[in-house]
This record gives sequence, structure tokens and C-alpha cells, in this order.
Amino acid sequence: LDLARKAHEVYGESTTLHNIGQIWSELGDKNKALMVYQDALVLSRMIGDVDGAARTLFNIGSAWSDLRVSKLAVTWTKLSINATQ
Repeated sequence: LDLARKAHEVYGESTTLHNIGQIWSELGDKNKALMVYQDALVLSRMIGDVDGAARTLFNIGSAWSDLRVSKLAVTWTKLSINATQ
């Protein structure tokens, strides 16, 4: 992550943040995953990475689902589907 930031490699930073979010999610810390996913999403959108944004939106929806917040889970999952259309 630090290397991507130092090199101003936004795609690499976004991808790394997304992966870190997945790790937090797998470790059971959905709230921390959500925070990291938000950072990844901002960067993906900033550089026009539609696929990366869609993946991150889907994982945000999944995290909300795991937290049993159905309304947010559905909202974010729909955003992930719409992002690629």
C-alpha cells in the first residue's frame, strides 16, 4: 500500500485497499472492512475503474448483509449491478 501511494499508483492503491477490506471482512471485522472499502471505492471512481468500483460496491453490500442490515445490503448490491450497465 505504501509503495503504491509513494509511486502515485492510484489503481494499485485502490486494489490493495479493496484486498485489505476483504481480509478484514474474512477476519470478521465488517465495520473496519466497510471503512477500507469506502476508501477503495473513492479511488476506483476517481480513476474511472468501473470494474473495481463494482467489485467494491458488491463487497460493501455483502458486509452489510453479514451485519444483518438488509436495506443497506440491497442498496449497495444494486449499486454494484448498476455500476457495470
